[in-house]
Amino acid sequence: MIIWLRNNDEPITVVLDKWEKTSAYRYKKSLESDQELEYFISYPAMRGVNACQLIDLDFDLLFPNKEVAFYNSFQHFVNIFYKYLEKCQTKIVKEIQYSSYLEVLSKLEHPDINIAALYILPRIFQLKTICSSTSNGSKKRKIEKWRPSSEEIADGFVCFAKSATQMNDIYCQKESKAKR
Repeated sequence: MIIWLRNNDEPITVVLDKWEKTSAYRYKKSLESDQELEYFISYPAMRGVNACQLIDLDFDLLFPNKEVAFYNSFQHFVNIFYKYLEKCQTKIVKEIQYSSYLEVLSKLEHPDINIAALYILPRIFQLKTICSSTSNGSKKRKIEKWRPSSEEIADGFVCFAKSATQMNDIYCQKESKAKR
């Protein structure tokens, strides 16, 4: 299963199943490894659109009934995340519109470091084209392709609001867009 995970990142249902079954082994190997970023580098799914789901699954398996513990240990994740960005030289590092967020991430004591990490995190994943097929009776199936923009993916990950009063508007916008 590990070899499969090192070479594949889809279908996500198979990835999630194998990810869950190999959790203890991967955790043990990460503790034995000298390479701090092995977790992100070794598995292609960790560089894809479902990486957050895999991180969440690992966390839930390691710490059952500790859903907010990730929030409590988020600072450690942020420190490793910035090292990952530096080492892997993702394309986001070169894009000027993200430079202010990356600058904040580079200063570990900056008060806005968590906001910068949450802003950058969903933008480092590759965009995947989503295909769905529809059929009108026994005729040929029509395949529709849709690729979410990086902003749509980011908006699906976290919403930034200046105040709590904006949350209802944001929710209504998302619901309206989903119905289209």
